[in-house]
Amino acid sequence: MDFLAPFERLEPNSRDLNPERPGRLNHFRLYHQAFLLEQELGPGALLSAQPGRLRLAPYQLVPVMRALRLARPRLLLADGVGLGKTIEAGLVISELLARRRAHRILIVSPAGPLLRQWRQEMRERFGLRFQVLDAASMQEIRYATEQGTNPFDHVALGLISIDFAKQEKVLKDLERSHFDLVVIDEAHHCARLGTVGDFEDSQRRKLSELLARQSDGLLLLSATPHDGFDSHFASLVELLDPSLCTGNGGLRGERWRAHVVRRLKGHLRDPKTGEELFPERKVLPIPVKPEEKKRTQYAQLQRSLLELVSPHLKSALKQRRYGDVLAFIALLKRSVSTVAACLETLKVIHERFQELIDRGGEAADARKERLRTLRDYRRRLERYGVLSFEEEQDQALLEAEDMAAELLEREIVDLTAGTRVARRKLEREAEVRAGLERLIGLAEAALGEDPKLDALVAQLAEIREAEPDANVLVYTEYADSQRAVGVALEAAKKRKKLAGEVLLLSGADSDDQRAAITERFRTEGSLVLVSTDATSEGLNLHARCHHLLHLELPYNPNRLEQRNGRIDRFGQKHTPSVRYLYLDATFEHRLLMRLIAKYERQRRALSFVPNTLGVLSSESDRLTGSLLAGLSEESEQLFSHSQEIRFGEEEEDLSSPAYRELLDEIDKAFSGFAKAAKTADWLGREGVGASQNLVDEAEAARNEAERAGLGGLDAFVQDALLLESGDPSVVKTPEKDVVTLSLPPSWAAGLEEVPGIDEDGRTLRLTTDAERQADGEGRPLGFIGRAHPIVRRALDRVRNSQFGSRDGSEDRRVSVTVADVPEPTLLLTFLGRVESAQGRELERVVAVRIGASNLQALDESREWLRWLDDKAAVSGKNVWKSRFEAWAPARIAAARDEAVERFAGFARTWEHGYREALDGERLELDAWLRTRAEELTGKVRATQATLFEVREESSGWRAEQEPTARLSGFATDASQPIKVRREAEVVLGLHKKRREQLERRGTLSEPKVTALGMLMLLPKGEA
Repeated sequence: MDFLAPFERLEPNSRDLNPERPGRLNHFRLYHQAFLLEQELGPGALLSAQPGRLRLAPYQLVPVMRALRLARPRLLLADGVGLGKTIEAGLVISELLARRRAHRILIVSPAGPLLRQWRQEMRERFGLRFQVLDAASMQEIRYATEQGTNPFDHVALGLISIDFAKQEKVLKDLERSHFDLVVIDEAHHCARLGTVGDFEDSQRRKLSELLARQSDGLLLLSATPHDGFDSHFASLVELLDPSLCTGNGGLRGERWRAHVVRRLKGHLRDPKTGEELFPERKVLPIPVKPEEKKRTQYAQLQRSLLELVSPHLKSALKQRRYGDVLAFIALLKRSVSTVAACLETLKVIHERFQELIDRGGEAADARKERLRTLRDYRRRLERYGVLSFEEEQDQALLEAEDMAAELLEREIVDLTAGTRVARRKLEREAEVRAGLERLIGLAEAALGEDPKLDALVAQLAEIREAEPDANVLVYTEYADSQRAVGVALEAAKKRKKLAGEVLLLSGADSDDQRAAITERFRTEGSLVLVSTDATSEGLNLHARCHHLLHLELPYNPNRLEQRNGRIDRFGQKHTPSVRYLYLDATFEHRLLMRLIAKYERQRRALSFVPNTLGVLSSESDRLTGSLLAGLSEESEQLFSHSQEIRFGEEEEDLSSPAYRELLDEIDKAFSGFAKAAKTADWLGREGVGASQNLVDEAEAARNEAERAGLGGLDAFVQDALLLESGDPSVVKTPEKDVVTLSLPPSWAAGLEEVPGIDEDGRTLRLTTDAERQADGEGRPLGFIGRAHPIVRRALDRVRNSQFGSRDGSEDRRVSVTVADVPEPTLLLTFLGRVESAQGRELERVVAVRIGASNLQALDESREWLRWLDDKAAVSGKNVWKSRFEAWAPARIAAARDEAVERFAGFARTWEHGYREALDGERLELDAWLRTRAEELTGKVRATQATLFEVREESSGWRAEQEPTARLSGFATDASQPIKVRREAEVVLGLHKKRREQLERRGTLSEPKVTALGMLMLLPKGEA
């Protein structure tokens, strides 16, 4: 097969306007609206005036404006938690798709709930169907295509987990593909960590570097882009553009700021009132008293659990076998959540213990695999704060198996040699079994004495007393606790202590169930929603809820903030109220509540915290050791008096030296982070891209889009479908704000899984109310945004409708109407365009109004769109011949000249800013090349010898002044270290590639103007 390069540019077919065969006015309007919607107006106007199902805030448009002003859209979106980085990335995606600057997009995200959140947000908010790429789907693509196919080349919009993508075989496929835009979520995990990182860190870095090379645009998302090490942050900036960094891990000047957006909640204010957009949350620590005398079975259960667990913790601490007993910590955590969660875990341990006895012990390979999987789960929890529902269930089972194996192993190890070994072994096994059964019995007896459930009911009653219709969100880490809470709340309703309905939401629910429950909680009142952490990401539950209760306290503040972010986010109209329930005088009080108090103080002081801070870290044996030491002493301190927690004050309980040591380590981490924030003040107080001027510019760009006629998508799609089908029944309005579209096969293709689609009936149900999720029958409704596939399909169909009606009897680009004009008048429309070697750069619809003796250019589309009212349409028969033919042909040439001059003026103004930006990038790129050449090859030596020096023969490149020639010579000098020579080759390759891209963008065509349409305007009295 032969390929010819460069490709020959193809010009679309066109034909002259035929005013003798005018079409209907609604067809004329639709045709022009298609071109208005696709105008390329430069970075000062947004095409996505209606991006999707969003209540948009101007600050969220700032990243889009930044992306449009860059030759390549490469940004680090580093806004704080709850500001909507996913939405901001979606807005960039939508705008690039609308401008046809992006077609192939890959989103890289951590696996599990975060991946699901991306898929859901893109589908439900923007109508974009991203295909999840995993081993199964990629194999399916290979089966469906020819041998040797690269699966990535067959997916326009892809979504992949970072851990799957970093596998070597997947990296090879990625290296053979190219993307218009890559989005990497939680990008701080892709920083170059050097010696402090592990193999997985290096693989993630390798993946990110590859994707940065293989993509034109790149969005990095992270709420914590700086971990206290400047070089780690610089390595993220380097992914965006190596010319922003030095060769030794530093930043070059301040140019990197144009590629970074960093705002915190305190930066954002209402432009009209000046008030903060995000009310400061109210946090309330709620101690839960065990009441030993009243809850005797419960108190005995807690003591007996510690008697079971403490010897194992002490043994592991002594032998430094920390990883072997972490499952026992999970049991203790469950015990302070609810009795039900503890009971279910004890039952599984008992069951697994008996299975191990029946099998004669555990195989070494099975144990090794279990510990590896648990370690992987814990590491992911530390990094991302949440697992999927299936992973949580698997982790719970593996932890139960781990405890059962540890119980069995300990009893076997403790046996002494002799003839009574077998009998003693059986006795000890029976003792352990009996001990587990006793604990199960205690837990069953304590089910009715659970203080956490009683405290929860009391808190809900207190909230409802002040706000009778309040919705309340309750979070728990465990599905068993969730069910127990549901039962307790239903019982409270029967006792008249609680009113309203109780909803349960977990990772086991389908997407449709999840959407239905979320919709109810968003629109109805007097609801209590009990949710697990598997659904803490991606839920926006703040519309009618500002109360959140934590049933138990997580080890990782990242998980905590994900929970709080469901109500403490943009759009919250009330002060968010967060209650932390903790079991008084236990490790949940002495340790976890104090950790959270520190966390809240830090958040209040800095407005942000590191998202990897926790007391249980697989990366730190020291922290884990302190934790085990403290927990092993709990049996001696259980229910003993502990100091009350106050979030506003720094108070410490000194009863446990181990806890004190652990919390001191946390303080050091906070202190280091606070120091980094002071050094890099853009992290906190100052921000980057946080000025109100940028927000005002974004708002102006959206207003400019509306003035240019870039709205009205719903009516446009409906009219386009009616135009193609010719059947009025394809568009129906069954109820208010709801429209159903009956799609022909060519329109329905590729809409699978888009919200509102009925694939069997080829029906698309849409709503014009962005807040509405379902119709009267509970069926999902879609919402049209600018990047929605149905909009793009309609645009392509209508723009090609210039070739007339099916029978060729009319020209849809020409029409007739009655208007408030004094004499017969023509409205002539033209399309002005400027292109570069990269494609379309500027496109604008220009309109000129002419009469027999006057001519006027209409700069804003709304000046002439007002004439396109269907009620004013009249028959076009013989209108051209009777009213216009005598004088119009001569005037049309003058109108064209005016349109050419008008567009040339727009183009000159636009080109000045365009070339200024390109020239700035060239200068910076060349400066970077000179710096890197000097760093790699040394400073240029003078070649002139002095009177007493012996002139040495130069190797050539050392005498070169020009950095490209100098680096090229250096790279081929075999006497130089191979590693440095390779680095020189990389620098040369990057510089050449970027220069070529800039040259293509800088090669602009002359402004070109073509006729678009003609509207004949008749005075009202002459129609």
